[in-house]
Order: sequence, then structure tokens, then C-alpha cells
Amino acid sequence: MSLLNKFLYSVAGLLLVLALLMAFSSGRAILSSFEAIETRIFEQNMNRFDAHLREKKEDLLHSATAIASHDPTSIQNFFATGQFHILPIQLAALFTASADTTRGYRTDDAGHKTPFSSSFSGDLARSMRRLYGGGQNAFLAPGNALSPISGLLRIDEEDFVVGIAPVPGANASDGPRSFVIVGETLEKFLASVFHVRGEDFQLLDLEKNPSLLSPEELSQLTNNSERIDVTLVSDKEADVYYAFTDILGQTNKLFARSKAKRLVYGEIVKSFANRYIWIILLSTSTLTLVLVIFDKLVLSRLKKLQKITDDISSKWRVNLRIPLEGDDEITCLSRSFNTMLKALDELISNVPDPLILSEPNGAILLANASTRELLGYSEETDLVKLPFSSVFIEKEKTTGPGDDLLKNEGNVFEAALRRHDGSLIPVEIHQETLTFGNNAYTLSIARDLTERKIMETRLVKIAFYDAQTGLPNRHYFLDELEKELRNICRIPYYTFCVAFVNMDKFKLVNEQLGPRGADQVIVKVAERISGIIAGFASAFRLSGDEFGIIIRGTNSKEYLRSLLQRIQHLLNIPISIDGKTVFPSASFGVVLDIQASNSSAQILSLGADALIEGKKRGIGTITFLTAEEGVEESKSRRQYNLLTFQASMQKALSSSEFVAYFQPIYQLSSSRLAGFEALARWSHPKYGLLAPGTFIPQAEETGLITQIDKTIIYQAILAAKKWSATYPGISFFLSANASGASFKDPGFVSFVCDRIREEALDPRYFVLEVTEGIFIDNLEAANEKLNLLREFGVKIALDDFGTGYSSLQYMSQLPINYIKIDKSFIDQLFLSEKNSLMVRSIINMAHDLKFDVVAEGVENQAQVHWLEENNALKGQGYFFSCPISLAEAEDLLADAKIFEDLDF
Repeated sequence: MSLLNKFLYSVAGLLLVLALLMAFSSGRAILSSFEAIETRIFEQNMNRFDAHLREKKEDLLHSATAIASHDPTSIQNFFATGQFHILPIQLAALFTASADTTRGYRTDDAGHKTPFSSSFSGDLARSMRRLYGGGQNAFLAPGNALSPISGLLRIDEEDFVVGIAPVPGANASDGPRSFVIVGETLEKFLASVFHVRGEDFQLLDLEKNPSLLSPEELSQLTNNSERIDVTLVSDKEADVYYAFTDILGQTNKLFARSKAKRLVYGEIVKSFANRYIWIILLSTSTLTLVLVIFDKLVLSRLKKLQKITDDISSKWRVNLRIPLEGDDEITCLSRSFNTMLKALDELISNVPDPLILSEPNGAILLANASTRELLGYSEETDLVKLPFSSVFIEKEKTTGPGDDLLKNEGNVFEAALRRHDGSLIPVEIHQETLTFGNNAYTLSIARDLTERKIMETRLVKIAFYDAQTGLPNRHYFLDELEKELRNICRIPYYTFCVAFVNMDKFKLVNEQLGPRGADQVIVKVAERISGIIAGFASAFRLSGDEFGIIIRGTNSKEYLRSLLQRIQHLLNIPISIDGKTVFPSASFGVVLDIQASNSSAQILSLGADALIEGKKRGIGTITFLTAEEGVEESKSRRQYNLLTFQASMQKALSSSEFVAYFQPIYQLSSSRLAGFEALARWSHPKYGLLAPGTFIPQAEETGLITQIDKTIIYQAILAAKKWSATYPGISFFLSANASGASFKDPGFVSFVCDRIREEALDPRYFVLEVTEGIFIDNLEAANEKLNLLREFGVKIALDDFGTGYSSLQYMSQLPINYIKIDKSFIDQLFLSEKNSLMVRSIINMAHDLKFDVVAEGVENQAQVHWLEENNALKGQGYFFSCPISLAEAEDLLADAKIFEDLDF
């Protein structure tokens, strides 16, 4: 119940109570007045009874005196004849002066007389003696002049109203001769009197029966000095007592009680009961009418005001206004309330920052004009009732640089708001919880951070990113290293490793392309590294031609070697800058088993040592170091391993364990055998046949690679001699590889020419395969040696074309006959149009320079078909055959059908 209703009901109840109290008090006063009037009437009625009684006593006294005034003879005749019945009396008696002789009679209602009984006569005589105060002769006492008397006399337990008169003697001094008594029973007299008044009566003789009244009633009556007492028994009747005071010879204990009907008082009480009912009905009707009028004029309007305030407090519709009715106080209140609402609405609307009020479940209740403008909504209703989550995007936790420029604390944090078109706007949110009664709301004030984010992004780019490649820089790299080291402490079983990438012979790129062209090469290299590791590792540019890669979740050397080899193959794809083509190459130093005790500086130092160790073995190396062992221990271990390995390889060389295996090379257009490439294999007595990858890097590091090259070249020369002698006139060639270390041997060219000359082999059957590394350090010296070989008749093939820094500008000056396209290009042939375009360019370039082309690593028919369509003449790979032994190669040559149309 509202306070207003409580007030109204309280006032109405108070007025009703006051009305009832007034009615009751006035009614009580009126009833008290009526009681007094009734009491007075009852007293007057009883006074009339008293007057009747006195009158009756006077009549009886006159009757007795009249009889007593006759002469004795007449008196005697009067009693003898019974003439007294003509008088309205019930008792007539004649006593002698001595009161011992009685002549008397009683009469009934029919007038029959009855003589006195002896007991009645005796009691009457005794009563007379008490009255006149003497003994038996008291009446005869001389000088005893007795006067007539009247009153109540009890005779034989019966009450009479009597008149007594003495009959005088002859002389007045002689005293009376006799007494005349006439009377009427008191009960009959009462009956006759009250019968006329229509009232019942009761004679109360308390001397005979004291229990007729209670002690309180008896005490009230006996202590009352008045003869008449009125007791209001109930609303319908009253007891009117009359005390008989003139009882002859007795105490005052005789009362007459009349049962008077309170007819007027009963009607008054009924009228007052009806009055109360009418007062209640009238008050209720008046109250109802007042409430209806009040509800119409006040409450209904207040309810409208309350409804609007409820809508505002629950739905926050501050644009609502209260209708104005009339020109009273409520209208003034409504006008003031509307003014306050308008001020609040304008205040919220004019807040320069977006303001959103939402419910705990996320429904938007209110959004100001700045919010609508920022989010692209035309009307407020377009936003109201939308889930707050539909426009609010909480900022995800990141680990990027500059993430702590604004720290989120308490109710201030960064987030994003989604515009109507779906785009996101970065904002700073100030959020508070507002509580109104039992309702809780969330107030969010946003500040557009677009400009600041642009500036922060610029600052982060400047501080943490390389401006040239767009990769994170050295500062970012060191920061990430520290985070990864903390992750090792924080996350159980967490692991990561770091690979350092350094471009091989990058100074040649600067010489060939200049600083601008070299920068473009670095950009391409960065793009390739980032593209292949996206999603599981992070790449950084540490310095000019050095990169860093953080690889998370693994320490597997086999997996890392495979991953880095894929990166190497991708990096080896040629890059064309301003019409000049280079073939990048990179070496890798990998730090494994990084522990929480390591620091970022130690990791950098280990990576540098790994790269230095790898560079000693040549270009394109992958070197692993463990952080747990440390650089010095790793160096010692590698030196020990190299020493033992060197001893094993020297023994293998002396025992002729290094043998040549031959991989066929086919004409792509006719699928006919064109030749073989001799590849080194180590026939280890314990481990079986070992591939080049298991011993070539160590052979290069120990310096035994030249002896291995010479061994395989010599075996290839012997095989070519044998096959040319066995199958004269058949066109084929047999190639063998020469490493960069072999080409640095001053006697290497002489060794090749001398072996060919000694075995009397036609040089046209032999092809020497070299890599770009032989002329990177000294192009002029390498060119001179190659010219000597070519003049001798040996053909030169440029192996692994595209994996180094070959420049087409100086390649045209080299004395080469073949270009062997590296397997990495063939593997990537169908991955993108860019890769196929690159291979096509290499083939066309080779033809333009009059070079023959051999595609390495051909593994499927699709590759064969594409190469054939694009004029690549020859190919080798597992699609045709894996490397085979000398005997298997001779079996291929033995098939004359295969070689009959060979054209070399």
C-alpha cells in the first residue's frame, strides 16, 4: 500500500472514530438525561403511590374516628350487625381498654365476614399494647389521653393499613373505654394501586425473608434516607423500591418493589443503534466518495507520474514526459519533473563521449547521441534492447610489443565497439555498476582511441619493427626471448628453440645489385621465411642479413632439420632485381635445450657460435648447439667427433669403401637414356650403405671431401671408359660432382685431365658438375680453371642452380654447358603461378645462353609433362630411377634398343 493510501485511510479511519466517539458521547449524554428523567418519573409514580397510601391511611383513620364517635350502643350494634362491610375495609375490630376482649371480623372480596381466629386476636391485642406502651391495663391508666393513629400494622404475620381511634369514656379523665380498628391488607392495597398503573409489584418483607435482596441491594436500601429508590436493572426495566416508614411497632424492613417498564429508554437505545449504523454507512459512503474523487483528481495522476518514473528507473527512458493536466500542485510538480527530465536528457545527449547504460543481462537501455554517431545508428531505438555484447568486443590478451602502453586496471580497460557496418573501433572503457533499489545497471563510457592507436601503432612500428622488411626487430626478438624464458618457469614441460639465419656471401649481392637491390633481396628473403613458418613460429630481423626464428613446442633435431631444409629450398629460389637474377643461400645456427637458467644474451652468443661453426663447413649449412652443454663443450665434442670421423673416413678411403652410384638422366621428349650422374656412397662395413648427407658435411669440415671427390670422379672416368669401349658410337655422358673445397685444390684440374688422359677416355663423355660456391670467393680464378677443363674437352654443369647467388650477368661469362635446376624448384612447381613462371624463366634463359637444361628431383608424371611442354630437354629423379650400382647401370646400357637413337 502506498504512503498516500495509508495517509488517506488513516485520516478516514480517524474521522470515522471521531464521529463515532462524538455520536457515542452525545448519545451517552442524552441517555443519561433520559435515565435521569425516567428515574424522576419512576420516583414521581412511586410518590403518587405514597400519596395513595397516605390517603388510604387518612380514610381509614376517619372511618375509625367516625365509628368511635358514636355512643357505645351504636358502636356495639355496628359490630354486632356487621354493618362495617359497607365501608371499603377488610378489617374491623373493637377492643376494650384492657385489650383483652376483641370483637372483630375480616371480610373477603365478596363481602363475607370471617371472625378473628384466636391467634389473630391474640396477635392483634399484643400489637395494640405495644402501640400504647403499657401492660394489660395500660389503656386505663388515668390521664392517658390517647389520640387516633394510622399506619401499617403487622397482625399474625400479615401486614395491614389501619386506622385506630379510641372510644372516649364518660369523663375525659377516665380514659378510653375501647378502641376501634379498621384496616385493609397492604397487599390488596398495593395490587389495586399498581393494577391501575399497569405495573407489577412485589412486597418485600426482609424481616421474614432476608434473602430476597443481595447484601449490596439491602445495604443500598437501608442506608438510603429517601423512602423511594430507583435501580435501573436493564435497558428494558427498572426496579422502583418504596420503603414503608410508618410501620407501627416495628423496624423499617418492609419494602414494595415495582417492575417498571423502560419503554422510552429502549426506544432511545434502538434509535441510537440505528444512528450508529447510519453514521457508519454515511461515513463509509462519504469516504468512498472522497476516495473516488481523490483518486480521480489526485491518485490517478500520481499513478501516471509513478508509471513514468518506474519506466525511467527500470528502462531509463529519459525522453519520456509527464502529461500536464490543469493548473494545480500536481501539474506544477509534473512540470518540474519534466524540466528535470529534459535537463537530464540533454545532459546525457550532450556528453561528448559515447555513453551506454545496460542491464546486468547485457540489454542496452540507453545510448546517447555520441554513441549513435560513433556506431553509425540513426535512431536511439536501433540500439535499445540490443545485447551489449553485440556492440562490445573485449580486448584479447596479446603478447605483442607495446601491449603494456595502457594497463587495464579495475573499471578502466581497453576494448572495441562494433559499428553498424561491422567494423571495429578501439575504445577505452570506463565502467561502473549502478544500483537502484533491487536493480543493478552497468554504465559504460567509451573514449575513441582510433587516433591514439594509430600513434601507438606508429610508435610500436618504429620501436619494435624493421622498417624495411616489416618483421619484428632485434628489440622485439630480445623481448620475446625473455617471455619464452619466463614461460619455461611458468608452464610445465614448456620448450622452445631458436634458429639464427645468416645469408651466405651476401657481400656479393651488394656488389652485384648495389645497396638498393640488396635491400630488395632481404625483403624477398623475409617474405619467404615468414610465409613458410606462419602459424607455429615467429621470424625477426636481427641485423642487415641476419634473421632469428623462435620455434615453440619442439626440440626435435630431426623435425627442425626438415623444417630448416624446407626454408633453405624456398630461399634458394632465384630472385630477379632490375633484370639481374641472384640465387640466395643461407646458413642456420640452431640453439636447442634452452633452460630457464639461460639468458637472452647467452642464446644470442650460442647462435652466433653455431653460425660461425657452420660457416667453416661451407654455405647452406645447418648447425645445432645445445644451450645445456655450452659453446666450449660443444666445440670440444664436435672436434672429438670430427677427429674420430676423420680417422674413419681415411680408413674408408684406403679401403675403397667410397663407391659411385649412378642415377640415370633421361631425354624428356623420348624417355631415352641420356647419361648418368655419379653420386658418392659410403659402403660402411658396420652401418651398410650410407647416403651423402651422413658424411659429406663432416668430410667438408675435415678437408677429406677433395679425396672423396677424386675417388668418385676416377670411378666415373673408369665407368665411362668401359661403357664407351663396350658400346662405341652410342651418345651418352657421365657426370661427377666437384665441391668448392676440391676446386680450391691447386692440383684438382690437373687430376681430372690426367685421369681422362691416362684412361684414354674421350672427354666428351665426361661432365664435371660444380656449384656456384666455387666462384663466389674468386670468380676470376674459378673461371680460369673451368676454361682449362673446357679446353681439354670436359663439359661443365652448374649444379643446384638457383640455391646460391648466381647472377645471370656473370653466368653468361662462365664456360658452362649445362644448368641443373635444383630439386626445390621442381617441388614448388605447382604450388603457385609464381613458381612455375620462375622455372620457365630459367629454362628460357638457359636456351638463350645456349645452355642445356637438366631438371633434378623429378618425381611424377605431371612434372615430366610440364617440363617437356616448356622445353626442358633432360631430367633425373626418382620418377625415372633412384641411384643404382655399377652393375645395374651396365644392364641399362646393355639394352641396345634404349640407346640406338640416343642423340647427344
